[in-house]
Amino acid sequence: MATDGNWIARGPVKARRIEAYAAQIASPDEHVGGASAAATAAAIAASTAELVVFLSVRGNRSAAPDSTQSALDELQTARAALLEAADRDEQVLETLMNAYKRKGDNLQELLSEAAETTLRIAELAGRVTKIAAAEVGHASRFTASDLGAAAALASGAVTAALLTCRINIAMLQRSDEDSKRKADTLDQRAMEIERSSAQATEIALRLTAERIGQSGSKAS
Repeated sequence: MATDGNWIARGPVKARRIEAYAAQIASPDEHVGGASAAATAAAIAASTAELVVFLSVRGNRSAAPDSTQSALDELQTARAALLEAADRDEQVLETLMNAYKRKGDNLQELLSEAAETTLRIAELAGRVTKIAAAEVGHASRFTASDLGAAAALASGAVTAALLTCRINIAMLQRSDEDSKRKADTLDQRAMEIERSSAQATEIALRLTAERIGQSGSKAS
């Protein structure tokens, strides 16, 4: 897809300084937006969980289950995918906003693409909440709080991405059965991601509270 100059000038999210990125989000002249911010927040959540899972693997090489090593691999993949998704969302948003200005005839196609892009962000962030919930029991008491923090950050990212997704879905035309079916399918996917992420986050936060609330002061 062709992109306009602003995104190219900004460069990929992973190469930007935090201060510059925050300023770009705040600027009315940049097409960064909430979904890019959500993806970046979810990438940070994945990184936070990744550290804890890495420490679990390193500290219990003989006892760590295969699922923990798989979780580590998946978090590394999710971190990279979320940063790529942030870039993709910015590209789609910039193209969509310029199409609005030109009153282009491909707005429906671009709205659908924007909805898909934000759903992908929510899906990846939701996966981080599930991994955090699954790995709390393998973390030390000292590091378990970071898995709770990762779940909370990722859960917020899910909510933010789905809010952006839903405005795109709401603007889709439902002029025939095919377009109505497509919009309804996007809606259903959003609801399922929201439901499963909320469940995983609740589990992760409950288990984290139980883990850090254990009696005794020594980290284990």
